[in-house]
Amino acid sequence: MALTDDAVLIDRTKSALENFSDCPWLPDLTSDLAEVGRRVLYQKTGLALSNYGTSRVIARSVHAPRNVVAYLSTSWAIEVLDESFARYYKDAGIVFYTVDEISCTNLLKCVEDAIHLIKRVPTLHATVDTLVKSLHLIKPADDDYDVSFSEPQIPFSIFVSVPQQQISTTALQIAEAVVHEAMHLQLTLIEQNVPLTISTSEQYYSPWRKEYRDAQGILHALYVFRVIDRFLEQLALIGRSTDDVMEYIHDRRYDIGKQISEIQSFHQCPALTRVGACFVQRLIEICW
Repeated sequence: MALTDDAVLIDRTKSALENFSDCPWLPDLTSDLAEVGRRVLYQKTGLALSNYGTSRVIARSVHAPRNVVAYLSTSWAIEVLDESFARYYKDAGIVFYTVDEISCTNLLKCVEDAIHLIKRVPTLHATVDTLVKSLHLIKPADDDYDVSFSEPQIPFSIFVSVPQQQISTTALQIAEAVVHEAMHLQLTLIEQNVPLTISTSEQYYSPWRKEYRDAQGILHALYVFRVIDRFLEQLALIGRSTDDVMEYIHDRRYDIGKQISEIQSFHQCPALTRVGACFVQRLIEICW
């Protein structure tokens, strides 16, 4: 992508952030944003998507081990981290499923079921599929606690917890986590092209974490939960779900709407750039 193309992408991104309507996942931008991300990744690590792996990104080496357990119906690889990297996360209280646990249980089916739910919203699925290349399955200590995450420095990988005991809403919960982490990756790519916040020491209340965070943290939370709200809305409109799933959707959307209502004035935050403030205002406005 030439410099002139980069400038065009910046202008398109600014316009999209200020004017989007039905699709806050910005499907018309994702491929170009991801292309910039791939270019930066190659410059830093020598990795292309053809030899991409989370351990390789962390090690910044194409020769680092890449342990793929399976490929999903999408282009994603179910990857298990090299032990030395897994140990780092274990020290932080995060434990991953082993190769045997993934291969000999219904974990893969559960993840596939989640993907099929995302596929019901085709533009969202296309966006997520572009952003995610490696998926890591977290073994939660408590099935009621989601510890899914992503990391800005690992641009095409997400880490998602899968309960050991599945219930009727498990696939939807996993789908929500996948969308959540993919949107963090997308917003990180956006921020690399168009700054949305200014670094300050100020902290703001997050109704999601019930703690104070910087403006960037609040913006990320607002964005991913706004996308999740619209995703759940689309699933509800499509129908074809059981009563307990529909109840889950209703309750989640109520909670998200209530949380967003607690930061209605966040667009006035001085730590937001002009584009960031417009984006926040749009995210809040379309919730009502």
